[in-house]
Amino acid sequence: MDLLFIGFCQNKFKPLAFEKRKINKFSVMDIKNNNSKIPRGRVSFVFPVYNEKYTIEKTLLSYHDEFSGKLDFEMIVAEDGSTDGTKNILKELQSRLPIKVYAQDQRKGYLKAIKDALKYPQYEWIFLVDSDHQFNTHDFWKLWPYIGEYDIILGKKTNRKDGSLRSFLSKGYNLLLKVIFKAPYEDMDTGFRLFKKSLANELAPSVGNLGYFTAEFVIKSNDRGYKILEVPVEHLKQEMRSSNIFHIKKLPFIIGKELIGILKLFIEIRVKNNPESK
Repeated sequence: MDLLFIGFCQNKFKPLAFEKRKINKFSVMDIKNNNSKIPRGRVSFVFPVYNEKYTIEKTLLSYHDEFSGKLDFEMIVAEDGSTDGTKNILKELQSRLPIKVYAQDQRKGYLKAIKDALKYPQYEWIFLVDSDHQFNTHDFWKLWPYIGEYDIILGKKTNRKDGSLRSFLSKGYNLLLKVIFKAPYEDMDTGFRLFKKSLANELAPSVGNLGYFTAEFVIKSNDRGYKILEVPVEHLKQEMRSSNIFHIKKLPFIIGKELIGILKLFIEIRVKNNPESK
């Protein structure tokens, strides 16, 4: 951590021009009930899935029903080697819903699964959302009105419904990233994010230092001057799951690995911005 602190103090990142913007309070119901107010654009809904047999049907049905007839969209399911029966549920859902399922025999892991999933979308906007149904589907309408002005729109969780330890760790993680990388955002690892496909094509292949795709994707986008907005969205209590990526016993290893990743990302960005520092 001494090396990280010294590097931070010597940081020569270009100053970030950040302006606090007042978020217009678009009426979700007004947009939903008046198609003429919906911004034009096509969106690919991408659902990373691993062992979500209890929530995947509810999640996919809610998105299909919410946006049918209102948006030009496609639904992509990137299944990552589930072992709990999720694959069978997806196979059955394919007969009822216009979903494209890309299933794997072996698990790749969260980061690689998302990076590979982002190769499938065909439309100019990508909405990448976790499949555990911890976000209200209709909150998408809070993000969509900003596609004409921003490159990334993040759904910032409000009244987070995770346990106290997980919430504490997430807040600490985001604060650390905010200070080190001068990224003025509060929920960089959110599971509710809308961004341009062109930006994913440009930056997603280089993401790989941190354990969470979105945090590094946001940091790199911010460093390159892309416009990013956070919009408050509701966070729901987690329903029953077949598995959980958050294990207390693995916590020291996860934290250590993430700190190393932060240092590597710091060095990567510093070298890019200051080639003479190599």
